[in-house]
Amino acid sequence: MAFIEQTQNEAFPFYYNLHEGVGPDLNGNYRRDDIMLVQYLLKKVWAQGRFSFAPTLPPPPAPGDINPDGIYGNTTKRWIKEYQNMEKQRGNTVLADGRIDRILNQSAETSISHTIYTLFVLNKRFKEALPEVFENVNDDPDCPPDLKIILGVVITSGGGGDGE
Repeated sequence: MAFIEQTQNEAFPFYYNLHEGVGPDLNGNYRRDDIMLVQYLLKKVWAQGRFSFAPTLPPPPAPGDINPDGIYGNTTKRWIKEYQNMEKQRGNTVLADGRIDRILNQSAETSISHTIYTLFVLNKRFKEALPEVFENVNDDPDCPPDLKIILGVVITSGGGGDGE
């Protein structure tokens, strides 16, 4: 399940992480809560927090708003791919493959492609744009109730369940 992972970094004491990845080449092995977390982060960062950055982030892809419902459909696919492309254009070395993978070993860099995890960039942007909401999604009316319950499980440093 999606979870909060604690770190030893005082400036970034925790981040939101996935149990499994979200995107293509996963053989349909999607977890609703992981998809919901990705959708929620994309919505908060790109649709609501985009004016917090200099320069501001471009508008999210049209048509359609992203709904954090946990369903991996065309809108979610499009938002992930376009978000990665936008971050690459802004100089972040994310892999624009349409997939958001779980952050492993509390490292911002992936071990295979040696790029920055898209999920790491999303967490960083979320904290920068909406720090109060990042600190406590339970107070955010936009956060789905199911996700609030799931994120109540905190995994300590070095943990992470059985999906590694």
